[in-house]
Amino acid sequence: MYKKAIFTVQLLLLSYFLFAQEKANVEANQLILGGYGEFTFNKKLDKNSLAYLDVPRFVLTGDYSFSGKTRLFSEIEFEHVKEVYVEQLWVQHKLHKNVNFRAGLLLVPVGIINEYHEPNTFNSVNRPLIDKYVVPTTWREIGAGFSGNFASLMLKYQVYVLNGFNGFDGVAHLGAQYPLRKARQKGAESFMSSPNFVSAIEFYGLPYITIGLANYFGKSQTLILENSAIETVDSSRVGINLLSFNSRVNIKALEARVQVYGIEFSNSAAYNEFAGYSDVDYLAKQVFGFYFELAYNVLNKMEKENGSLILFSRFEEFDTQYKMENDLSANSAYHVKSITNGLSWKPNLKIAFKVDIQNVYNDANAKWTTSLNLGTGFSF
Repeated sequence: MYKKAIFTVQLLLLSYFLFAQEKANVEANQLILGGYGEFTFNKKLDKNSLAYLDVPRFVLTGDYSFSGKTRLFSEIEFEHVKEVYVEQLWVQHKLHKNVNFRAGLLLVPVGIINEYHEPNTFNSVNRPLIDKYVVPTTWREIGAGFSGNFASLMLKYQVYVLNGFNGFDGVAHLGAQYPLRKARQKGAESFMSSPNFVSAIEFYGLPYITIGLANYFGKSQTLILENSAIETVDSSRVGINLLSFNSRVNIKALEARVQVYGIEFSNSAAYNEFAGYSDVDYLAKQVFGFYFELAYNVLNKMEKENGSLILFSRFEEFDTQYKMENDLSANSAYHVKSITNGLSWKPNLKIAFKVDIQNVYNDANAKWTTSLNLGTGFSF
């Protein structure tokens, strides 16, 4: 019931402001080019491990205004030098001051990093672990809906209907280590057996603090032969209900971030049996993860001309088999804790030189592994 309530409240807010009267500002047609990228060095601190150097991503963006009301936004991403993806591609039309209609390949507005993932906007060399293992970054699908900003309420919102995760196309893609990551369709010849929905709000009306809430729900998509038995079709589908909470606090030189994810899968036991999984692969009934990060700018300012030198520490904990259906056994390797401590130097707001030490622990190994990470991130 709560997921429907969240979605309904946001639709009511949208409807209430839908007929607000204000003329749109007329802007000249323009094309804005930009981009971002990063280079990384990663090395486990034991004598038998190699160091890995990479260009994880280089992204080019184009933002073209057809008029004061209609724009096209695009991102083309080069991953690991050799892979090319369209990360975003959508058209937006302003209906009035509070409502935009948007359609295309959209970033799903869940969590901090999925939308604000430029490497100069987060402190560590690599993105938080829960934004890889629990909710994947960058998660995007084809869809349409509404977005806007109620300035008087200091509230931003997004509401979309979109394509869902690929649960089965001859191979099962939902699972234990990466519950959702390998099931992203990314707009690449994707298919849809049922629509999914997401709603998100961001409240910035309190001093120094921003709060975000999001709810994603629907069913995984399934590609089954038309003459398959109904029980076979049903077993290949999983209900997905994802809740996200985040908060960002900025008080002068001090910054704090909190991110919490909770995912509930329905029909996971039937899906596990259908996929022929063992306990190493079992899709859980519930997945849970969070992190807390504290950062301090020792230069005490975050101004373009002065730059910043940020010391930070982040604690993460997540379990991708947090709760199992029908008393299936969980694998303790998927209960992970991580502590990341590091330094990020930003000569200006567009570039960051980073170093951190990351310690990771899982219950199966019952020991910490330590990695040294170096990186440079930029946007323009």
